[in-house]
Amino acid sequence: MRLSLRRLAAAYLDAARAVQPAERPKVARALITYVKRRRLSRMLPRLLAEASRLHDERRGKLPIRITTARPLDSATIRQAVGSEVEVTTAVDPDLIGGAVIERGDTRYDGSVRGRLRQLRQHLRQATF
Repeated sequence: MRLSLRRLAAAYLDAARAVQPAERPKVARALITYVKRRRLSRMLPRLLAEASRLHDERRGKLPIRITTARPLDSATIRQAVGSEVEVTTAVDPDLIGGAVIERGDTRYDGSVRGRLRQLRQHLRQATF
């Protein structure tokens, strides 16, 4: 059976959580041994990144990416989402206004560009 990166990362996190903190280095060594034995060493950085992302996801700490037409100041961001969330911002002048917010696999498009795109689709589908 072939494991995906996500499933292998989940198995690692579950095993690490099931043992005492002093035993967690043994779990990490076992993971590295498994990866080497399966000749997947080149995937180790991606595996560890996936484990970190999955750990944050399980704690309810998914990173948020906010794209706006103009730069946002940090006070506005902190007021909107709080300080517990890791926020990455980007500027895309083509949005015209509004924002696109991405959290995990979910995307919320509240931009003017997105609304114009929706309007264009509705007009194409409309029959007169």
